[in-house]
Amino acid sequence: MPKIVILDDVDQIRDALAMRLQVEGHDVETASNGAEAIDLAYLYKPDLLIADWNLESDYNGLEVAEAFLAANEDAKSIIMSGHQDFIDAFTQVPSAYVGEKYGLVGSLSKPFSLQQLMRTVREALTDASQQSCS
Repeated sequence: MPKIVILDDVDQIRDALAMRLQVEGHDVETASNGAEAIDLAYLYKPDLLIADWNLESDYNGLEVAEAFLAANEDAKSIIMSGHQDFIDAFTQVPSAYVGEKYGLVGSLSKPFSLQQLMRTVREALTDASQQSCS
């Protein structure tokens, strides 16, 4: 069962995503700030981080993704943002660079549907399992 950490400083978003992913059979932990999420990277050894980019806390989502990758070289990340300009810029950066530096394998533009969430998570976890087999 894949382990997922959800990082968002909005309780309702974090809880709704966790509930949906748990219903789908994932083992989920949540964090409300970057420091909590980074602790989970070391303690929980997750396969995937789903992080809000613009946090009202100590780190932004990319910094946490980079720390996740440092804790586990196989960890993958999905960044969420309500700032469409950030998502647009992210999609313009070569995927090899963002994958190598941050472990990023996807993005979600808020608001997104639960179907978009599940599709992005499936793709991220499929990508991770294919890379570990090669």
